[in-house]
Amino acid sequence: MQSPIPEARLLPRQLHQLRPQRLIRALTAIGESLFGIELLQNRDSTETLQLAPLGTETISKILPAKWANLIAAINEPDRSILLTPLVVSALRRSTSTPASASITQVLREAAESVIRWNNFALRHLSLEPLALVGWIYYRRFRRELTVSEIKIAAGEVIAGWRSHRETRVDTDTQAHALGDCVERLSACTHDSKLEFMLRRSFFFPTTVNTFLLSNEAWRDFLVTFYLSLCIRHEHASELGGTAFRVDHFERAGDLLGDMEIDDGFILRFIDTANRTGDPFILGNLGSFLGISRIPISGAASDALVAACEGNIQLSKSTWTLFSINSSSCGTLIRQD
Repeated sequence: MQSPIPEARLLPRQLHQLRPQRLIRALTAIGESLFGIELLQNRDSTETLQLAPLGTETISKILPAKWANLIAAINEPDRSILLTPLVVSALRRSTSTPASASITQVLREAAESVIRWNNFALRHLSLEPLALVGWIYYRRFRRELTVSEIKIAAGEVIAGWRSHRETRVDTDTQAHALGDCVERLSACTHDSKLEFMLRRSFFFPTTVNTFLLSNEAWRDFLVTFYLSLCIRHEHASELGGTAFRVDHFERAGDLLGDMEIDDGFILRFIDTANRTGDPFILGNLGSFLGISRIPISGAASDALVAACEGNIQLSKSTWTLFSINSSSCGTLIRQD
């Protein structure tokens, strides 16, 4: 059978000579933080065009007024992580507003909007497992991890959460909340769910099964949210071995405004610290209570003072911070 296209009978070289020569251009959009981008920029055939960042004037035309006004009132660098295509696209579809105008609540609602926009709920996913991923990046001091590395680390952390759940004697409400938290975190041990979260949030792929954290500010928010989970559910051992930052403590307090610390809470943390011999547990807890505005009873503060004074590593640093904030800044509310 003869081909209906005459050119199909020509040899490839002849066909190439007959066709008009055209300059082929390819337009690719990539983030400026992409590893190896300088190799592309230095080529003679490459012309780099930098996109102007989104500004408050632009988002006032894109976002609902409630969100545009909230973002305009936020200082840098927090504003910059909200003014990204991922977050702005999600906020355009958001029907809710933050519980307060604090940056922590704004970031939380923005993260929740990204989660809703990407249909996390259809896969039984939420902010908790995403926070665990951020915590793993922070604790390992890495910006790039493989899916396998994240899954293994998550399995170790979740095993600790399950052990903590088995040793707790709580009311029905507290036990249900802790169990629900552990189940949500467990999503990080499923390959398909983990990769879905990474591809649809604040991470992007670099090589095969490897993801880079797009912005350290979003990592810090996820770490803050994870810290709030550990404190709310009294998972003391997760405060060990790693130092948190000042803004983590302050912003975790914004997420835990409904809590009141009693002496039973403090004694459980002291018991874990004594059993493990880890000074970071009381160091992080004392810093959190000193910097945040969480109410604490007199008996609880006395117990923490005694525990910190018995540890020379803590008495010169953590307790100093704790006592200064409680006396001069009014961040510690004693309830005798």
